[in-house]
Amino acid sequence: MNPVQPSSPSVRAVRAALASALVVGLATAFASTAPRPAAAAPLYGAWGFDLSARDTVTRPGDDFFRFANGGWLDRTQIPADRAGTSLRLLMSNLTEQRLHDLMEQEAATTAPEPTTLEGKVGAFYKAFMDSARVEQLGAAPLAPLLDAVKAAQTRDDLAGLAGRTNEDFEGAPFGFFTDVDVKDPTRYAVYVSRAVNGPRAGSWPGLVYGAAGLTLMLYAGVLGLRRRVPTWRVGRATTWLKGHLWLGLLSYALILLHSGFQLGGPLTLVLMILFTLVVASGAQIGC
Repeated sequence: MNPVQPSSPSVRAVRAALASALVVGLATAFASTAPRPAAAAPLYGAWGFDLSARDTVTRPGDDFFRFANGGWLDRTQIPADRAGTSLRLLMSNLTEQRLHDLMEQEAATTAPEPTTLEGKVGAFYKAFMDSARVEQLGAAPLAPLLDAVKAAQTRDDLAGLAGRTNEDFEGAPFGFFTDVDVKDPTRYAVYVSRAVNGPRAGSWPGLVYGAAGLTLMLYAGVLGLRRRVPTWRVGRATTWLKGHLWLGLLSYALILLHSGFQLGGPLTLVLMILFTLVVASGAQIGC
């Protein structure tokens, strides 16, 4: 058997492997000994907890809130454009400012048809802030969405439109999202939310219900004056009584519609039950 020659391919391969291993080892050694960039100092305190926020003059047993936060409360001033302040609000303001700066920066350099995520964010923000263009277009960009709603003929069509809004920006009667299961934090659960029922301030149903409620209150006030002022007897008493009865029944329906069939807490529920008994007793007497 012939011995391996120093210049043979196998020897050269071994030498190359040893050299590579040596280079990698030296690089790793230098990397481990190279100075690392200093970590940013904690924003609060020396290790992320602001002990200077305490008021050490106050005894914890007398006022623990003051003991824990008195120092911060004394030296913190509420901004002139804010109704209050807190660490959470300060953090939110800082985050919003950073996001605003990023979007402004991307909007200034974005291309007409961006292909990167950053460019798309800048284009979207730029289009959103172009109020003159928004006023010029009016409701025209909404036409395809409105046409899709008008074209829906069945409940399945409406369900499909509602499901699509989970990927869009507009709202929907129902929303779906995943989050930690409140009954088992080791897993996730699917949650379904729904839009709040009932009219909103300024909406036409809200104005109609409000006007109807005002009319009922005025009618009740006039009826009370008719009973207390003997010289003011307009119309027959039976007519006023029937009007009072039917308008009382109508007020019951108005309350349910105005509240979106949500009775609220225990007190509201008790008041609604009492009002139901009053309406029922009035209907019984009227009949």
